[in-house]
Amino acid sequence: MSRLEFIKKLYNGKNCYSDHMSAEELKLLHITSNVERLIKEMLSKGKIIFLTGNPGDGKTFVIKAIEATIQEYDAYVEKDMNNITGYDAIVSDIIACYEDHRPAIIAVNEYPFMQLCKQIKNTAPDIHKEILDAKRSAITYSTSQPLYGRIALIDLNERNLLDADRNLLGELIDKLISLISEDTEHNKHLEYNLKAFSIPEVKEQVLSIMQLAAAECEHFAIRDILGALAFIFTACMTEDYQ
Repeated sequence: MSRLEFIKKLYNGKNCYSDHMSAEELKLLHITSNVERLIKEMLSKGKIIFLTGNPGDGKTFVIKAIEATIQEYDAYVEKDMNNITGYDAIVSDIIACYEDHRPAIIAVNEYPFMQLCKQIKNTAPDIHKEILDAKRSAITYSTSQPLYGRIALIDLNERNLLDADRNLLGELIDKLISLISEDTEHNKHLEYNLKAFSIPEVKEQVLSIMQLAAAECEHFAIRDILGALAFIFTACMTEDYQ
């Protein structure tokens, strides 16, 4: 699959799900963020990290991006709890990691996280209390306070790529342009779109529209952002939107 075909399919089907992407495809979209740096630092200190958020917030993507660090520290990892029906085994694993000072990272959506906490409370109330303390001081991008406990919670639901102060969305647009640019000669409409984005006012207007959409929507996940940008750039290549 060419880079252009890959970008085209980000808004169509399962291609925007990181667990359906190859390592090479993940690398194409990857932008290093402060969240990854923070997680790597925590794993090096033997912490247990709960990576929470809604579907599409980038939990699996982040874990795949730091896979080398996870292996380096022999961290326990759970990429997706959605398909787990019983939590006995994972509760035992978390307790074992806590007692053995082994780092861990668990990606979990909001509802399974609540159910997991209930079961941990029945088995290890002290660990449950520390998880609740971590949730009350959930991290989004970084933390200015030292983390004294063994457990941390990073909430990707609150991580906003559309925040103008962080400019990750601008970086993502530039990355997509660089990936697509080699194929513009095959389609005049695609070439037009990329040239338009070289005009700062056009780029800023699109960013403003997406920021407005995020403010109006109940939740605007990273998966939605990728799909929207892929559509803006490449839908012109289909008969329906030419």
